[in-house]
Amino acid sequence: MPKSDVGAGGPSGDTAKDAFKESCSTLRFADRARSIANNPVVNASRDVRSILALKEREIARLRAMLAQMAAEQGTGEEGMAARRRRQG
Repeated sequence: MPKSDVGAGGPSGDTAKDAFKESCSTLRFADRARSIANNPVVNASRDVRSILALKEREIARLRAMLAQMAAEQGTGEEGMAARRRRQG
């Protein structure tokens, strides 16, 4: 056995102190982990009608946003006609 392996076989000296510190650290962690409160909640499934109503409201909201953006940027019929006049 090489001399460098002497003392590496078991906890002695500094190695025992390190092992003790590590054990204490692990026990402190376990004590903190025990106090964690976990309250999982199952997502409630909705019926088909309520899902469709939500989707219809979202579609209406997005269409209104598009119409507003088109009016602000002139992308409607008037805006297209103005672009054609500029290009032509």
